[in-house]
Amino acid sequence: MDPRAAWDSHIPFLHPDDHEETRRVWSTCLRTGLAGEVSFRVRNAEGKYRWFLSRAEPLRASDGTLLYWIGVNHDIDDAKRAEQALQRSEAELRRSEKELREVIDTIPTMAWSALPDGSNAYVNKRFVEYSGLSAEQAAESGWQVAIL
Repeated sequence: MDPRAAWDSHIPFLHPDDHEETRRVWSTCLRTGLAGEVSFRVRNAEGKYRWFLSRAEPLRASDGTLLYWIGVNHDIDDAKRAEQALQRSEAELRRSEKELREVIDTIPTMAWSALPDGSNAYVNKRFVEYSGLSAEQAAESGWQVAIL
């Protein structure tokens, strides 16, 4: 199979980072005769890129002979951008939680966080120093040893 065959004439319209994966997926489909899918960014007339999910299924005759391919390109740009925003939000949340724990570790008092079932979710450094328990030992219900 020639990886530069007419089937890949759309490659120049894709984001450069997506060329290799797109060629790999479709050349595998053509070589094996199996269905496939790949996500890639397509450049529009303004030069901006939008994400698409492309799927292809082989249509076969009753004897198994490959007749042709049926394909669909689905615009997933909005979903992809929402996913990326969620990932950024999760990263920001983890960073904020880390910063909050660092602040809580500096206050001159014991602090901990418990879940509704009473198990421990967090203890600060002061709690660890005072109780003599490690954070791992104070986890779940272990913290109760320090106050009983």
